[in-house]
Amino acid sequence: MAQAKEDGAEQKAPYEYAKAVEYLSKARQDAAHAYFETAVDWGRRSEDCSQKAIARATQPNPTKSTADENQAECGEP
Repeated sequence: MAQAKEDGAEQKAPYEYAKAVEYLSKARQDAAHAYFETAVDWGRRSEDCSQKAIARATQPNPTKSTADENQAECGEP
C-alpha cells in the first residue's frame, strides 16, 4: 500500500488503489474478530490490488484496454 501511494496510484490507478484499501480494511476488521483465515484472504486480495495499482501507476502511458484488464482481475479469487 505504501509503495502504491508513493507511486501515485491514488490518481493514476484509483480503482485498484481503492480496492486495495477496502480489502485491507476488511482484513483488519476480520482479524480483530479473530476470523484469521478470512483475514488472510482479504489481505492477499489487498496485496494483489496494490501490486496491480503499482504496475498501472508506473506504466508510461496505460492504454484503456490495459486498464480494463487490470480492473477485471484485481482481487478476484
